[in-house]
Amino acid sequence: MVLLYGSLALAALAVHIASGIAMAGKLQERGERIQWWLIRVLIIKYAHQYRNLMVEETGEDPPLFLAYTIGGLFALGFAAAAIVTHVT
Repeated sequence: MVLLYGSLALAALAVHIASGIAMAGKLQERGERIQWWLIRVLIIKYAHQYRNLMVEETGEDPPLFLAYTIGGLFALGFAAAAIVTHVT
């Protein structure tokens, strides 16, 4: 079970990271300045900028932001499940 939960956590983390980078790329296309060398520190700021920009334009949450949020939550959940099953 640890291997299953660990694999699912890594897959969810990959979705989280990929959607975060995609959001930063979309912001850059819209003229926002993105500091790629600080992406690990500033990704939360860029995610909220992207969400606010898209909510102003379309009136609803963008799919990339939802993938970023849900991917992060699933990664944490599956990692916790892997730790619990490893300990017990």
